[in-house]
Amino acid sequence: MSFNNKTNIVNDNWKYWIYSKINQGYSKKQISKTLQERNFQKSTIEKELNLILKEECYETYTEDDKYLQDIPELPKKHKTNINKKKVNTQKSKETISQYDPFYQLFIPNATKIDTNKAQVFEVENFMNEIECEQMINIMKRTGYRKSTFTKSSGKNYEDNYRNSSTCDFNKIKAGIDLKVVQALENRISKMLGINSSYSEPIQGQYYEVGQQFKQHCDFISENEKHKDNISKVNGNRSWTFMIYLNDVEEGGETHLINLNYKCKPKMGKALIWNNLDKFGKGNYNTLHAGLPPTKGEKYIITKWFREKGNGPKFIRSLNDMLPNYHPIGFEKQKLPLHLLEILTKWYDNNLSKKMPEPLDGGFLQNPSGTATDMINLDYGPEIKQEMNRVLQPIFEKWAGQKLDLKAIYGVRSFRRNSSLKPYCDTRDTHVISAVIHLGDKSDEPWAFEIVDNYYNKHNIYFEQGDLFLYEGARCVHGRPSQYKGDDWRVIYVHYSPKNWINIVKDRINVFQNNVISNQPHKRNINFNKKEKNIQTITKQPIIEVIQDIQDTHHFYNLFMPNAKKYPSEKLQLYELDNFMNELECNKMLEIINSLNLRPSTITYIDNKPIDNNFRTSSTCDLGNIKSSEYTQFIKDLEYRMGKILGINPNYSEGIQVQKYTAGQQFKHHHDWFGKDEQGYENIVKNQGNRSWTFMVYLNTTPKGGETEIVSIGKKFKPIRGKALIWNNLNKDGSGNFDTLHAGVPIIEGEKYIITKWFREKGPGPKFCRTLHDMLPNYHSIGFEKKRVPKELFSKIKQWYKDNLKHEKPEPLDNGFLQNPSGTASDIVSLDMSPELKNDIDKVIKPIFEEWSKLKLKTTAMYGIRTYRRDSSLKMHCDRPQTHVISAIIHVEDDSEESWPLKIVDNYYREHDIFFEEGDLVMYESSRCMHGRPTKYKGNRWSNMYIHYSPDNWKLIVDDRSKLPHN
Repeated sequence: MSFNNKTNIVNDNWKYWIYSKINQGYSKKQISKTLQERNFQKSTIEKELNLILKEECYETYTEDDKYLQDIPELPKKHKTNINKKKVNTQKSKETISQYDPFYQLFIPNATKIDTNKAQVFEVENFMNEIECEQMINIMKRTGYRKSTFTKSSGKNYEDNYRNSSTCDFNKIKAGIDLKVVQALENRISKMLGINSSYSEPIQGQYYEVGQQFKQHCDFISENEKHKDNISKVNGNRSWTFMIYLNDVEEGGETHLINLNYKCKPKMGKALIWNNLDKFGKGNYNTLHAGLPPTKGEKYIITKWFREKGNGPKFIRSLNDMLPNYHPIGFEKQKLPLHLLEILTKWYDNNLSKKMPEPLDGGFLQNPSGTATDMINLDYGPEIKQEMNRVLQPIFEKWAGQKLDLKAIYGVRSFRRNSSLKPYCDTRDTHVISAVIHLGDKSDEPWAFEIVDNYYNKHNIYFEQGDLFLYEGARCVHGRPSQYKGDDWRVIYVHYSPKNWINIVKDRINVFQNNVISNQPHKRNINFNKKEKNIQTITKQPIIEVIQDIQDTHHFYNLFMPNAKKYPSEKLQLYELDNFMNELECNKMLEIINSLNLRPSTITYIDNKPIDNNFRTSSTCDLGNIKSSEYTQFIKDLEYRMGKILGINPNYSEGIQVQKYTAGQQFKHHHDWFGKDEQGYENIVKNQGNRSWTFMVYLNTTPKGGETEIVSIGKKFKPIRGKALIWNNLNKDGSGNFDTLHAGVPIIEGEKYIITKWFREKGPGPKFCRTLHDMLPNYHSIGFEKKRVPKELFSKIKQWYKDNLKHEKPEPLDNGFLQNPSGTASDIVSLDMSPELKNDIDKVIKPIFEEWSKLKLKTTAMYGIRTYRRDSSLKMHCDRPQTHVISAIIHVEDDSEESWPLKIVDNYYREHDIFFEEGDLVMYESSRCMHGRPTKYKGNRWSNMYIHYSPDNWKLIVDDRSKLPHN
């Protein structure tokens, strides 16, 4: 591109650049200054800015227009020594560190400095003006100490080598300031994609005129005195994440000496670089200095990440790996008036076509069972066409991409008390989306929550005619509060960039490699044989590493059968009705009443006594019981708790009982242990902190006794058998203050509960989930016994009798079927009778669809299998791809004793099912463990097996196979 001196031509590249900078919040003055530096005439700049600000200058672009550059090419005489280039959002070949070859880095809105000596990124506007001022005020309130610097001799220099002042934010112990700092720590970690437990606390630095930090490296040098002590626990400093809190009038640049690069302090800008080379050694190309301000003062904050920490190192979900096409990730505009009028009229004319929608995937919730109604736009193809004609150019201009329309469903009306859990949209198609608000009859505003590309959370409020554009596949969004009103009408429109499928496939591969590499302190890579080692690791099936993935919001995708997740981002909270049945609750009460209960206690804080009414219940520990009858019952219950949560019970305390009588309570408290608690170090020394609470109500309390979770303003009534489950720790391993809860006093009756606290550490593998445990359940128990309709069973029985001559022995299959003779079963294949197959399917399939509340397809109907004497069938789950919901039809037997089917239900209870001729057992065979482990005593045991799977099941099982991910 060539430029004339003082040009008056502003091409499309520059027009788009100006428009994007306005959307990013730059002032007219800032943009004008930049353009003047690039030789544009003042009159031309003024004219162009006025046009764009009035929204008069944009047309629809054609595919040949090259308007996607972030900054157009500069005139040669203005080029600097170091060029910046926008991170290519369609490729993911940058690694978070050459030392971590599996983790490929994508930082939204980052500009990468063009050098192969180190990885250096700038992120403009990471913090806004209000946040920066808030942090400066916190620094002033917290106070400073004189900055120090350790040289290789071990001597601390406090002269002009480093003469700034330092603020240690870890001094802050409570209050709003602590929450602000913690929120910023979380955002920094999320931006870089590394768990903040792999880091030091944020540190602030203040520079007056003339103060500086001369050239140094942030990594811990091999020559430094006490190097081993400094890096022993957490390893070396791998990354530096620094943020400028103010504009410095003159001076104060960060100078990366060996890169010949100076970064000028600018309010809210983050400067990020890696400190280690591919061998994990210090990278001396990161040598840098904090130059002295010559006018004004400088405030910065810095977070140093380390090689080691607790839990998984990387906290990115697949959605975090997707490219962003807009700096913020959302924007509210107004729908063109003529289109609003068309849509409103069409809606009014088609009200008779409104149909209720099923709840989808657990995101939409409503106590009534129906959250929304829909008028499908398939009734109005011409409306769809007009919408796309108007909206696609708006979307393309906003995203800076050519787009393909993927979905316009219709007008969705939300009912009263509906809510929508925070989530990300379908990544294959719903990449760039819009909400069109057609109107509502609301008692109060209903906020749309969304997390932007800087990981800030926002509440968006709507008026009729609003057009809200957002990056639905990467920005977490939802409406977690219940809707108070009668009719909230919206249309959702979804687009994806051209060639998106290749982009998302690439990111999926990157993400799966991250999952495999996300096993801290277990990877031992020989870099001289790097390619061979990487190939070996990446061939490891994803499901085998699920048990090694640590328990965080991002990487441990928690699924509990029959559980309802409370819609809150503040904590993970689940209700599980009927976890214990009436007999089990009564059995536990019998055990409790046979024991001596002691007064409950609490751990003191700073040795300070607590008031006598803080916790007034009675307690006993079930781990001390000696009765063999009782211990087996308790052991089984602990196993079930572990299986529901997916954590090995070895990572837990023994079950504890609490009994509350009228007036007794447990005031507001946390279950996790704070560092200020008496004996903290000894408490957490062996097992770490409490990660999860699993509490079960053993009786229904007539009045009072609720469990109150303060942060969500919710009280849970004690109901017999119900479990209440929540996580106690944040993703970085720190205590989650939003789990503050209380046992409200009993007003009438008494309350019995049992509680199991899971811990961070324990012997053996932590997680006890298989892929089968991760599959969704469609029936609360997971099995049921019925009778085959008489007419059909007579047909089956007669056909079997007529075709016994075609019976053939079957080979033993995969070690599940066993028989000392070498042959366990014979089969008469139904392939000989397609008519009977069809008759069976017509009758049985509707029964199964009613039972599972699903549309099903038949995947297998082999024939009638007859088991021989001494056959047995190991406990197993069926193949997850096809044998999802299955049937056993018991045709006949010649037995000396019963041969039960053992099956584990969706609450992880074990059952024996006994059969008579004509019995039909329906069961979720791919997730419920089942078998016949005892040897068959008899001559013939004949069953027919039928297998079904839900529609779209392949997508579901493929998704679950790739766990963990959001």
